[in-house]
Amino acid sequence: MKYLIIGAGGTGGVTGYYMKKAGKDVTLIARGEHLKKIQKQGLTLEKMWDKTEENINIPATDMEHYAEHPDVIFVCVKGYSLQETIPFIKRIARKNTIVIPVLNIYGTGGKMQKELPDLLVTDGCIYVSANIKEPGKLLQHGQILHIVFGVRDKAEFRPELKEIQKDLCDSHIDGTLSENIRREALEKFSYVSPIGAAGLYYHATAADFQKEGEARELFKT
Repeated sequence: MKYLIIGAGGTGGVTGYYMKKAGKDVTLIARGEHLKKIQKQGLTLEKMWDKTEENINIPATDMEHYAEHPDVIFVCVKGYSLQETIPFIKRIARKNTIVIPVLNIYGTGGKMQKELPDLLVTDGCIYVSANIKEPGKLLQHGQILHIVFGVRDKAEFRPELKEIQKDLCDSHIDGTLSENIRREALEKFSYVSPIGAAGLYYHATAADFQKEGEARELFKT
């Protein structure tokens, strides 16, 4: 299957890295200096837990110049950039293209489905801690890499979803095809929302909440 990942940061970049390393047909949509570095030097992933890093060559372009027609589109952008992906997806998608958003926003799939009525748009979420360390280089903080996705209505199920799950697992990504994706997405949001609020209040990062103290207690409350 041909995969396109819109967004090449801590979510999309890491997903694309592991899928490409496993030999999957995947292209990244990136922008700015990050895109230029990937095109020129490949994508580097540094693992914080063992201080290793590895570089791979992976196809990357921007929305303006991508001209293929993928089977699967992972949408891995920030919420404020979501709307600009819609006309792009409409232009490149085929009738059977499956769109899988993995944003930290509850209900993204349903909202996108209304704007892409001719396509199957699932819901999804991801568990990963990573960021762009510098253009062309990602830093993965921990070993957890788990993508959960699924249809909201069982009548929309398609066999290709199992193939996507297998491709993720082949790529050493914990891929879960959920039978209750609304619950799974809400469970992820129930973590993201309070830790985001507490983090802003205390100017703290996720790592700070691993330690006992006032910030952690507020988050738990």
